[in-house]
Amino acid sequence: MAGADMPLVLSAVSIWELRLKWHSFRISGSRKGPVDPGSVVRFALAIEWELMPLMAHHAAVGLAQPLAHKDPFDELLLVQAQEEGMRLLTRDASLVCHPYAVTAGHA
Repeated sequence: MAGADMPLVLSAVSIWELRLKWHSFRISGSRKGPVDPGSVVRFALAIEWELMPLMAHHAAVGLAQPLAHKDPFDELLLVQAQEEGMRLLTRDASLVCHPYAVTAGHA
């Protein structure tokens, strides 16, 4: 389980996913994403979170414990956690039992 001494790291993969949703719109005209990715990056920098880039080895390596669903963002985030010795903090209920995830409620 993640402890209070573990660093909080913001992945470029998360920002990429937020960006795609922020720039996508529903038929109603509302955005699919709830938050501007630029504001998330500014917030993370203001509170001194580390930013993690997507590296070639993250993109190339397989996930040791496969996902039950086919979300490429979830997979990349979990691969980053796997390769960097971290855990993915998520609200995604579909990741509750994944060994590289720590859930903080459900989406």
